Amino acid sequence: MLEKIGRSAYKLELPATWRQIHPVFNEVLLSPYIEPIFKGQKKPPPPPEIEVEGHPEYEVEEILNVQKRGRGLRYLVHWKGYTHEEDTWESRSNITHANEAIEDFYRKNPKALRLRFFNVESSMSSDRETDNGCPFYKCYDNTSEMTINYSDVGQWVAL
Repeated sequence: MLEKIGRSAYKLELPATWRQIHPVFNEVLLSPYIEPIFKGQKKPPPPPEIEVEGHPEYEVEEILNVQKRGRGLRYLVHWKGYTHEEDTWESRSNITHANEAIEDFYRKNPKALRLRFFNVESSMSSDRETDNGCPFYKCYDNTSEMTINYSDVGQWVAL
């Protein structure tokens, strides 16, 4: 509890992953904290941080989900040694050392959203389909999935 607000409301310190929840609650919704009685009820301490190039790094235990965010993807990461309350959504650039976990996720979830690169020169013929001079055109990969490519070089596209 951070502070009392008014007669019957309290501002609480919530986990960082609960940003979408307002931290002020009426006292009717709150109950006093009771210390865990049994050893199994206590939250284990997190593992120590690993310093890599002067920055703390954490080990990825498992990728749980993926979602499209802007032009890229974000992965729901379960961190090794932490509880599921500490799971976070991370962009690919934040989990550069988790290639094995990402491969395992896609092996378990073959229909999950992923980024694919389409090479225009090898996948399209010279008489490619255009849209009245617009800079984009349709292209297909070897499974006949359609996407839109925005350059003559190739483009990463979420499917």
